Amino acid sequence: MNCDPCGKAIPAVSDLYAKYKDSSVRILNINIYDGQEKEIFGKYVQKYNLDYPILFSDKNSVFNQLEIYNNPTYIILDKDMKVINIYHAFGAGHVPLEIETSIQANLKD
Repeated sequence: MNCDPCGKAIPAVSDLYAKYKDSSVRILNINIYDGQEKEIFGKYVQKYNLDYPILFSDKNSVFNQLEIYNNPTYIILDKDMKVINIYHAFGAGHVPLEIETSIQANLKD
């Protein structure tokens, strides 16, 4: 698997997950793979020691419901597991800031 955006996302998302994992807001990574690709991504998860929640889905389920069109996709959930924001792909540094801004705006005591 060669996913440059995924590779760039790992350190930033891991840091955000560690910072906010005990808060009322959750970060969820959705990857759209099936069959052999899912197995390959599983090795990628182990290789990079990914510690944030990752949901694997085929293109016919979550893909259609949440309009996910590329990897990586990050979903920010509130304490009731309602979607706050969805971030597609991983831009040149702006996505981690947008994710953190979203988290901070939705933190609940």
